[in-house]
Amino acid sequence: RATMPLLHRFLGTPLITFLVARACGGRVVRDSQSGFRAFSRERMQALNLQSTGMELASEMLIRAARAGLRIQEVQTGYRPRVGESKLDTFSDGWRHLQLILLLAPDLLLIGPGALLFGLGAVLCLLGFVDPSGVEVGSFRWQPVFFSGIALVLGLQALLAGAVRAYRSSVTTAGVKRRFAFVGRPGFPAQCGVTGLLMIVAGLAIDAGLFIGWLRGAASPPTASLGWASLAQSLLIVGGTLVSFGVISRYIFPQDGPTRTR
Repeated sequence: RATMPLLHRFLGTPLITFLVARACGGRVVRDSQSGFRAFSRERMQALNLQSTGMELASEMLIRAARAGLRIQEVQTGYRPRVGESKLDTFSDGWRHLQLILLLAPDLLLIGPGALLFGLGAVLCLLGFVDPSGVEVGSFRWQPVFFSGIALVLGLQALLAGAVRAYRSSVTTAGVKRRFAFVGRPGFPAQCGVTGLLMIVAGLAIDAGLFIGWLRGAASPPTASLGWASLAQSLLIVGGTLVSFGVISRYIFPQDGPTRTR
């Protein structure tokens, strides 16, 4: 019990083991960070491992599981280290997260991004159902102010995850096929057009609210907060899509028919 720091034992190792299991498609070991392993040299060389640090332990498991190799865990002894450990809690932990992000972008970007985007949409609708807000003890919380943040952050995670999943050299063929739309020549234009339509819709809603205010309302009524939040979300999400469409056209090469002369 005294051989592993509490932060590693109860947070770092369990969290990385959970993420590795998700990236493997299921739990293959109970402790993904044990470096005491035996393997076939030929099989391991075929996995084309790239890591140069502590994250090698995770990459080995993920690639082996995806290659269909048999993985078996056996009980081993664990004693205090003789000498000082070279493990750096935060830098090595960050390297592990980067590796898992490369090998399974849908795990850390697409999944959470979809959940966050969905939460933003639900909170935006809640602003119409109960414009006065939600009572939290003695306070009243207005979900409309967080809905726009959730929508934007969720969309950015989805776009980044899709590009990473399709462009990364270490993702599987199945993942690349799932996000093949990113490489289509018309994808940037579709993002731009969709973003422009959302911006126009947001400006139209804002114009309607402003005209209503000019016609006699001293201050925007509570019911208009939902519309104001929707307009704000449309403007920001639309701007994000337009920016992504422009940037992706020049940064990310698009697949298309090649011409020969």
